[in-house]
Amino acid sequence: MFGEDNIESIGFTSRLPQAYPDWSVGEKIDYYIAERFAEQAQWVSGWQRLASMPAYRDRILLTSYEEFHLDNRAYFEQVLRFYNIEQLNFNWSVLDEDTRQGQLHFRSGKTDEWKSLLSTEQISRCNIIMKKAGFKNL
Repeated sequence: MFGEDNIESIGFTSRLPQAYPDWSVGEKIDYYIAERFAEQAQWVSGWQRLASMPAYRDRILLTSYEEFHLDNRAYFEQVLRFYNIEQLNFNWSVLDEDTRQGQLHFRSGKTDEWKSLLSTEQISRCNIIMKKAGFKNL
């Protein structure tokens, strides 16, 4: 899943149970919710809180996959403007490359894919964790 010498391999895959590769998608999601989701929800919530503070409001750019999915070019233009990078330095042709599901990852790329992968019970558990982390709009 990950290379041997990167942070994902060291920090996540090394902690996976030996039988993990044989689990169903639902079992893998349950494991992720139980073992990782609260920590990552806290991390995102912390960045959101920091970005809302006057001292950091103009120094942190929060983006979303939905924005990226809606309009790739507008998404990257926003990021380049934020970091004062000339758009001439960006290779726009990579946005036109045709990638297919499965070439780089297993996800379909749909913004609401989670609705078809998570059970009602899993969504409920995630919402509880996200509320505890400080998310308001669920």
